[in-house]
Amino acid sequence: MKRSLLKEIFKEELKKLFEANELNIGDRIEPEAEPTPEPDQPQSTLPKEQPLQNISKLEAAQKIRETKGKMLTVTFIKRTNGQKRVLNGRLGVKAYLVGGILRYNPNEKGLIPIKDNNIPGRAGYRMINIKGIVNLKTGGVEYNVV
Repeated sequence: MKRSLLKEIFKEELKKLFEANELNIGDRIEPEAEPTPEPDQPQSTLPKEQPLQNISKLEAAQKIRETKGKMLTVTFIKRTNGQKRVLNGRLGVKAYLVGGILRYNPNEKGLIPIKDNNIPGRAGYRMINIKGIVNLKTGGVEYNVV
């Protein structure tokens, strides 16, 4: 009995809306949504991106050497096959060295030895070609190497 009474009341309310031209045939009747309040602060709290600083290849090599064991990311072109490579690592890691010394001086060949963090164990040591450095990120600052 309650259901039929509600249907009758609903029909009467619809008739009133049609007669007052507040409702057209085919309109959907949905409950009114409460407006969401506008936030006082912007949604993103990330710092604004700063434009990349341009530095020379020698300045990039100097910045890499100045990291003194802190994390860095370097994008460079490999000498052997010309592929672009991204290396995430740090200098001065001696944990996996096996007592041998290099037969050459990497500085004389324009190379910087770095331990790649993405490769575990002693196989993770890589050489960065100074002439091939394209991009460098160290200390939260990203540099474009020209």
